[in-house]
Amino acid sequence: MSRAQHLLCAFVATCAVSSAGALGVNSRLVAAGTQASAERAASPQPTRSVNDVDFRLIVLDTPSGSDLTTLLPTSITKIAAEQTYYLEVWVSDVGDINTGMTSAYVDMTFPANAASVVDISHGTLFTVFPSGSLVTGGIDELGGSALPGGIGVEPVWARVVVVEMHADASPPSVTFELLASSTGVAALGRGQISWYNILLDTVCIVLGDLDGDNDVDLADLAQLLGNYGMTSGAAYEDGDLDGDGDVDLADLAALLAVYGTTCE
Repeated sequence: MSRAQHLLCAFVATCAVSSAGALGVNSRLVAAGTQASAERAASPQPTRSVNDVDFRLIVLDTPSGSDLTTLLPTSITKIAAEQTYYLEVWVSDVGDINTGMTSAYVDMTFPANAASVVDISHGTLFTVFPSGSLVTGGIDELGGSALPGGIGVEPVWARVVVVEMHADASPPSVTFELLASSTGVAALGRGQISWYNILLDTVCIVLGDLDGDNDVDLADLAQLLGNYGMTSGAAYEDGDLDGDGDVDLADLAALLAVYGTTCE
């Protein structure tokens, strides 16, 4: 029996004893915030009824090349300790009456023990009254306004802001979430848009989530084992968790160490 088989058998035996053991589901990261962020977290967020404005949060290795697009980039699937990465906030006016955005301000949260803000860039569109107040584990009133407005009419997406981040640690999962702000969102000729009609995005990146369903489970393990033994050209989705181009015992051990991790 190979070392990989021994490791896998030991792991399966451990899981058979208790599904709530050390390799069970991890709780979602919760950062201890300042009074402002604590009050924000305690306040109930609105439940969406009709989707009028859509916000998307994208996590990237490098910033996008344009502030306008009809095809959003795809978020990266892993964040390593000490890595620099970028959070992009995009908005589109997707309702029945599409006049475009004149202002877009949201709150954003991230795990304070795993990430820190390096820089905030408002790009070329929402440059009037640019805002972004740092709190522990988040940024309040992140965004800006545009004159004369009318930006981001579906199918066009407009980039509101780019936040440069530093990975202070690499926990099994990291969650970034957009929340309702005090300033709010407004559209050309329609004024303030109710938060009940705004879709706010959440992005969770889970180490070892090879199939992109926000957890590390049997499907991910099977995906790695299906590619076990690749010696070159392996991608993260193949099971190359350590980025050295192959799928070997080190990758299997890394996945088993985070097996059961999920986003709540």
